[in-house]
Amino acid sequence: MINTSDILETIGMITSENLDVRTVTMGISLLDCADPDPKKACEKIYNKITEKAARLVPVVEKISTDYGIPIINKRISVTPIAMLLASAPTADPVEYAKTLDRAAKAVGVNFIGGFGALVHKGFSAGDERLIASIPQALAETDIVCSSVNIGSTKTGINMDAVKLMGNVVRKAAEVTADNQCMGAAKLVVFCNAPEDNPFMAGAFHGPGEADALMDGAQKVEIGRDDLCQDLRYFHAVRAMMEKYDCNAFTTPCKELCASRLPMKYKCVPCLTHSLNKDDRIPSACEEDMAVWMAMTMMMYLTRQSVFMGNPVLVLAGSKTLEQLGMPKLLTQPGRTFDHDVLEIHHAVPGTKMRGYDQPAQKYELAHFTTEGWGAHYHVD
Repeated sequence: MINTSDILETIGMITSENLDVRTVTMGISLLDCADPDPKKACEKIYNKITEKAARLVPVVEKISTDYGIPIINKRISVTPIAMLLASAPTADPVEYAKTLDRAAKAVGVNFIGGFGALVHKGFSAGDERLIASIPQALAETDIVCSSVNIGSTKTGINMDAVKLMGNVVRKAAEVTADNQCMGAAKLVVFCNAPEDNPFMAGAFHGPGEADALMDGAQKVEIGRDDLCQDLRYFHAVRAMMEKYDCNAFTTPCKELCASRLPMKYKCVPCLTHSLNKDDRIPSACEEDMAVWMAMTMMMYLTRQSVFMGNPVLVLAGSKTLEQLGMPKLLTQPGRTFDHDVLEIHHAVPGTKMRGYDQPAQKYELAHFTTEGWGAHYHVD
């Protein structure tokens, strides 16, 4: 029950002790703004920010007035811009920063964060261009903030990025020396950056694994909600691995799939195995230690993600191409092979089978079950 003393105490906190809400930060995904044409990409960015955040400031101010508590800052965080540069190899990253600045000023926020890159696993297309542009971008904008994540507990530290960022921080200070070195003040270098970080200057809107996986796929045959169930399983596995200090994973898939748990939670381990292997973590089915050890050795020796599947010998003439699941080879209905075929069941590929230092292979997102759930990769 609220009494008079509680009310007076709260008023005292606001008037005498400066109680306030420090900031409200709105996260906006810009993944759908990527475009090979830099001008079109910047136009999409401006339009989306000004549309989505059009009412941010007035709504926050109304809430502040209604409850009588000051809300000091209104901010926006966006998808790391390096992810958009990957599709525009000729783009000048500074133009993207200026677009963010114009859009943020148009909606009246104090800061906008997300002019950054996530390079803890290595450099992808667009990352190094963005990093090199940070000093100029921060010097030529007013309320844009930048951040770069260079390491994590799981993947280690990208030492090439450490060297680059040391130079970038100094140059950002030098080119804004006449403005109290404000460039360096608007720049953060992270290890273990949390996804969806709302705090400036390191704020950025996490890409969201389901959206990122679906956007990157050549073809998608599974719904977003079902994909999210498999990602929840993946994160549960990673949390257990971290809790017990594990560096590899295996699970009794056959026993698991024979239970009612997959049907209840609409998930299977396939995608977890693929994501683990692409992240340099050996991950195998059936608690098969021999397979797990072979996989571990192959990954460490070749520095590649390893394909996993259950080989089954199909005798000549015993199955049609439809039954073997080979529609791309169908030329005549009901055709069978006139020789023995090695069929691979429960195939679990990765996208880094050409090497961890190579671009990820193209993939499709398919479903394992006839009901349409249970995500797994198709990789040619």
